Amino acid sequence: MERGSEPNEFIDDQEQIEVADAEYYRPQAESYGDYIEFEEGRPVGPQERESFVRNHVRDTVALYHHQRSDRELNQYQASWDDITSELLDNLSHALEQATREEDMQRFLSENSIFLIQHLGGGHGHYVIPKQELGAELVPAYLIAEMSSFGLEWHGVELESPLADYFTLAGQPRSILTHAVQQILD
Repeated sequence: MERGSEPNEFIDDQEQIEVADAEYYRPQAESYGDYIEFEEGRPVGPQERESFVRNHVRDTVALYHHQRSDRELNQYQASWDDITSELLDNLSHALEQATREEDMQRFLSENSIFLIQHLGGGHGHYVIPKQELGAELVPAYLIAEMSSFGLEWHGVELESPLADYFTLAGQPRSILTHAVQQILD
């Protein structure tokens, strides 16, 4: 990542946070080192002091991304722990009645809980339908899972609910390998 043409110009918000926090925490790292040396009687070298700075910068960047995702992805937020017997009945009915990919797309868009149920807790889940990724790639859904490490993204591709995905011998059919390749792409 390159900086902009001006000395205080940053490519993105994260770089700006990293630089500002490193400047802020370096004096604190010195105080931390002095304190440890005084209290524990052991020397604190430059690597340990720099590790103190890196850990605090990492935590600040993670907090920034949590807050940013809450702002920018809020409209796509999905609950993961409210599956009722009525919802399960609706899913069963939708699977029985669906004849096209679009039928399931409609149902899952209205009931996104089924797309994130397997993810568990975390700090938030977001389901984004039909998000373009460049000029050619449009997955059925992008799912973001917020954890302490940041956002983890999952792609979901839907195919016909009536298709046979495996041969009688258990080998994947072309429709399945095509869907997997779409996700990999």
